[in-house]
Amino acid sequence: MNKYSIEGTKPINKFKHALRIMRITLFMLFFGILFSQAATGYSQEAEFTLHLKSTSIKEICEEIEKKSDFRFIFAGNDITIVNKKIDISTNSENIEKILDSILSGTDLSYRILGNQVVIYQEDNETDSNEIANLLSGQITQQSDRFNITGKVTDAYNDEPLPGVNVVIAGTSLGTTTDIDGVYD
Repeated sequence: MNKYSIEGTKPINKFKHALRIMRITLFMLFFGILFSQAATGYSQEAEFTLHLKSTSIKEICEEIEKKSDFRFIFAGNDITIVNKKIDISTNSENIEKILDSILSGTDLSYRILGNQVVIYQEDNETDSNEIANLLSGQITQQSDRFNITGKVTDAYNDEPLPGVNVVIAGTSLGTTTDIDGVYD
């Protein structure tokens, strides 16, 4: 007598068992392929219609910022190229085509990461680390070059407050006060 057999059950047909496993696998594979899809990024699906005459590159970028979630960061100090006046007329075009058309004829290039666009000069050979720092907000100067300084003090005793985080509203740009309550 076989101690592992249960009375009244039929032995498993290995061929039918293998076919059942193959059917289930094929069914799962079919639905996996059916429901899989490539996700498009924001820059691929956003389309713009612009009709601007004698407008600077910087103003065009500001107009795109108003109409979308894109944020432009200008790397470098050459303001003359960014203030170059151009005409643009587009109908339902994506951001790459618009940037290619407005930056043609200049030595400016761009890189899009998510909804942030870094415009930089090709001659300066801006390395990818500098662009990554710009995008992460570690460099505190953006499209308009400016310095904000001040001192944070206690409202009651007028004593300096060290270690206070100071952030520009609506941005990720900021700093911390030093031991004298001063920030740059």
